[in-house]
Amino acid sequence: GVDVSLAAFGKMDETAVLFSESNTRFVVEVELEQEAEFLSIVPHATKLGQVVESSQMNVKNMDGNDLISVSLSELKAAWQRPFM
Repeated sequence: GVDVSLAAFGKMDETAVLFSESNTRFVVEVELEQEAEFLSIVPHATKLGQVVESSQMNVKNMDGNDLISVSLSELKAAWQRPFM
């Protein structure tokens, strides 16, 4: 699973933070042991969260309140289901 916090984005619109697509934003998974080295190479990176040993994706809003809490199995089922 994963725990994500949007607090680092301050007062930005949560919808924009979650869904904006620009050529300067990437989500990167880095081993904990490599975090310091990664941040030294990419100093403007923002840590959003961490991988956890659960089967949930939890996202907290700018104020630390629950915004999204969904099981990975629900996400997988939605991903595999066609739109129409």
